[in-house]
Amino acid sequence: MSGMWVLIVIAVVLVILLLWFRARSRSGAASQVQPAGTVRRVPRRGPPSGYQSPYLSGEKSEQLLVAGADGMPPLWLVRRDGALWLAERSTGLLVNVGNRQLRKLGIWSVRVRGDQHYRAKPRLGPVTLVREPENPHDRNAVAIHVESGKVGYFNKQMAASLAKELDAGTALEAEMISVNPPKVIAAAPRIMAHLHGCRS
Repeated sequence: MSGMWVLIVIAVVLVILLLWFRARSRSGAASQVQPAGTVRRVPRRGPPSGYQSPYLSGEKSEQLLVAGADGMPPLWLVRRDGALWLAERSTGLLVNVGNRQLRKLGIWSVRVRGDQHYRAKPRLGPVTLVREPENPHDRNAVAIHVESGKVGYFNKQMAASLAKELDAGTALEAEMISVNPPKVIAAAPRIMAHLHGCRS
């Protein structure tokens, strides 16, 4: 019977300690509550002071991504982290494939869609663009093929204008510039030669 009383006393002491710790932690939290009308400083988010992004901003894109007198884009392809990137000539800043100015320069650029559904492995280098007008999901579908098969598609928005060019017989070259994630650019042969001719 005395053993039972010892267990009861220990249980009561534990409950009292638990309640005491709980009350103490609440009072500590309450002391951190800001009075009404005060402004609490939130840590600054974003890059650290002095950080310079390696990417061309949207604002600078509109200023700098303009075709030259020769009609050529102010871009070249550079190698970085196992991929090719479009870089703006005067700044060396990288241009993402989603940049809207690229299309105005005669370059179709895209993050490949549907790549997870195909067995062919993306690889850097030339790819073949194949029109699929009978595609049940998109009559403007433009598939991207490597030697071993299909790796995915241009997105619907980009495929709409690209399909018109391919259907009209316009000569275009395409290249996989990144594998992970897979990204492709396409342009007239003279533009592709220009991009490669300026590679550093």
